[in-house]
Amino acid sequence: MPENAASGIGVSAAQAFDGTQSLSIPSIFNSSRSGFIVNLTICGSALTPAAVLGQTLTFEIYPEGPAIPAALQPTITLLTQSSNPTSTIPALTSNTWNKVTVPLTDPGDAALVGWNIEFYMPIGSTWSGTVYFDAFKIQ
Repeated sequence: MPENAASGIGVSAAQAFDGTQSLSIPSIFNSSRSGFIVNLTICGSALTPAAVLGQTLTFEIYPEGPAIPAALQPTITLLTQSSNPTSTIPALTSNTWNKVTVPLTDPGDAALVGWNIEFYMPIGSTWSGTVYFDAFKIQ
């Protein structure tokens, strides 16, 4: 499946949920650009796992642009030994902050290294805009 829907990545002050900046990913989804993956490693390059069992990962997503097609399939995949590492992110509303909550309750979540946030649309779906991410927390 072709991916490369991201047209760049950066830090932006255009939208911010917590503080003055957020991670921004300008994106174009079309017949040849169907997805992107954001990989966040919480413990640096050493990949030393963090003990997070029983906690909750939360973050905010702001998709800036036209209404998001129902075909968008956002997921989060935890980089752990979890038996169910991938969760679907609920439908997102454009032009507002959407809170995502991921309980870390599977015994395999005891050693979290990081996570992938994946956005895919079936070939033929189109959307252009910027996706902002902010306020990542594990509590």
